[in-house]
Amino acid sequence: MDGRAGGRRRPVRTAPRFAREDSVEETWRIVQPLLDAPTQVLPYRKGSWGPAEADALVRGHPRWQRPWLA
Repeated sequence: MDGRAGGRRRPVRTAPRFAREDSVEETWRIVQPLLDAPTQVLPYRKGSWGPAEADALVRGHPRWQRPWLA
């Protein structure tokens, strides 16, 4: 597309190439505590839903249901 409409030239919009500063700062605010004090990595069986300890994270929420297609 060359940005022409009705014979007049209009600017073609492009996505920004860089993240906004406030977005970067918020990301660091969330991630930095994890980098400063990483949690233990728990092993689990390949193909499983993860370690048994992960169940505590979702306790009280509905279990996974397979998506259905109409």
